[in-house]
Amino acid sequence: YTHFYKQTQKKQQRAISRAAYFLGRIYTTGIEIANIDGIESDDLPALQVATDPHKAAAYFEFAYRSGYKHAAYYLGNLYFHGKLSPADKPDYERAAGWYMADAENSYCQFALAKMIEHGQGFTPNVETAEILYRKCLNVNDYLTAESSYAIAQMQNNEQLRYGVRGFGS
Repeated sequence: YTHFYKQTQKKQQRAISRAAYFLGRIYTTGIEIANIDGIESDDLPALQVATDPHKAAAYFEFAYRSGYKHAAYYLGNLYFHGKLSPADKPDYERAAGWYMADAENSYCQFALAKMIEHGQGFTPNVETAEILYRKCLNVNDYLTAESSYAIAQMQNNEQLRYGVRGFGS
């Protein structure tokens, strides 16, 4: 009985942290519905969700602390793009902190690589950026394309001290 109870509790906790993550995503982008067949126009305002980065951050942080580690990437993005400051000023230190909180996440690695390459919160270091970009290769089509492009741009701009290397090295 105790084992069943603990398993049920873990499943419920995962579901709650996942729900918080998706609420964060909703508050990041908002929901705007112009017209749906079968719904009265007077009811449409109740279905709208305004963008609210502070609510999004609260849900992402809850999700992260509850075990949904991918939420760290979205928290990092909110800070990186300045969505949590009054003047929309990026907070690179906090962004990097959240990206590093889920350092095994390829999206976090890619975000850190870009920050390090461009000196956003870090001393620019193309060699370190390249290492992180290479970790993102062959993860999925998006990260492979973006990381390959970033590496090629650094090579094209002669930022890297050696010739073209294979993507697997």
